[in-house]
Amino acid sequence: MRILVDSGCYDLCNMGDVAMLQVAVERLHKLWPMALIEVITNKPAILSQLCPKSYAIRGDGRHIWFYDRNILGKVYKMLPAKFEEPIQMLEQLSRRFYPTLYSNLIQFKLKMKRKSTEAIDDFLNAFLNTNLLVISGAGDINDHFANFAITVLELLEIANRQGIPTAMFSQGIGPIDNQRLFKKAKVVLPKVNLIAIREKETGYNILKSIGVADENILFTGDDAIEPAYKSRPAGTGNCIGVNLRMSAYSQATDRHIETVGNIIQNCGLMLGSPIIPIPISFYENEADSKIIQQITGNFFPQANINSPQEIIDRVSNCRVVVTGSYHSAVFALSQGIPAIALYKTAYYKNKFAGLARQFGCGCELISLDDNHFAQRLKDSIDFAWKASEAIKPRLLSAAKEQIESARAAYDHLYNMIETQREKKQELYSYSGF
Repeated sequence: MRILVDSGCYDLCNMGDVAMLQVAVERLHKLWPMALIEVITNKPAILSQLCPKSYAIRGDGRHIWFYDRNILGKVYKMLPAKFEEPIQMLEQLSRRFYPTLYSNLIQFKLKMKRKSTEAIDDFLNAFLNTNLLVISGAGDINDHFANFAITVLELLEIANRQGIPTAMFSQGIGPIDNQRLFKKAKVVLPKVNLIAIREKETGYNILKSIGVADENILFTGDDAIEPAYKSRPAGTGNCIGVNLRMSAYSQATDRHIETVGNIIQNCGLMLGSPIIPIPISFYENEADSKIIQQITGNFFPQANINSPQEIIDRVSNCRVVVTGSYHSAVFALSQGIPAIALYKTAYYKNKFAGLARQFGCGCELISLDDNHFAQRLKDSIDFAWKASEAIKPRLLSAAKEQIESARAAYDHLYNMIETQREKKQELYSYSGF
């Protein structure tokens, strides 16, 4: 058995995505102990530490494969603009319908330029020979990551055409208003064998609108719930955890940072509570630690964090977490700790609203543009602080239910794959092979 996992987190810099990847690899390994589990990554050494039961497949090979100017290369620059889109479409069709021929062309061109084909060889060997393609975690199928989402969908589509079973776990779907992405999703997702989504409203409605059958959709919550739940503290913490994502898809601004910082610091003083940084993203262009430093006024060296478990352990000391980052809230709620979710975009509002519905309580959403934001945040921190012990059992119960649902989804995939393999073996035996 050979399994290829694509998490989308190739540099392993987002601890939420890494946590979901770790859980996926562990669950797949338990189901198929003898399987070769391969993970696409740019950081093989780090992967070996975080997911020791997996084997690294070079991420730059995937990048080369999905580059839309492989066939003509620099010739594109000499073409009139009106020809660019049709030729790129021709390239995509070649990749989709004739992957072997397309890959041979790429390899030939690289050799002619005396460039190494090792990365593309590594990726294609894993992809075209896998027995199962798994898309692990992430909320990539949406407008904010449309270009990347289309490559994920293309990967699934090619796998389907090659007869390779496909599954998607811990998925956040939408919003999807981008017509190119919507059309692609409508073609590809109904053919995916199993789609496990985090929440029961936004993602489900989108999947139904594009024709995905109910039997192919499972509600599981987030895979990262399990490691956080396992680390739940026996008592109640006395710290305020904080995070705020500053990126194109969050649209948080310096004004928001200043306002949140003033409130957090004042609440910390009034409650006699230390403020703990809960960073999730360590990508240079959106490093959470830089924003948290502005909020708290304290220096926080991001190099000190090497794994999701270290973030989870920080959350364990909290009584409440204030966050603009999804997985900071996941790590808190899964340990029975209330979370106050700050959002501006529909992308984050949907993610946090889905999380709040999954847990049923303990997760309050506040818009960063609320006219009474400062007072609402202050009141919410005060309420969560006082109610944390009372709502903890309900949060933990919800976390446990989601873990059980997620494990059942992986078991469902196992039974489906093994049934298919048995049928193929029976067919071969009847055919005299």
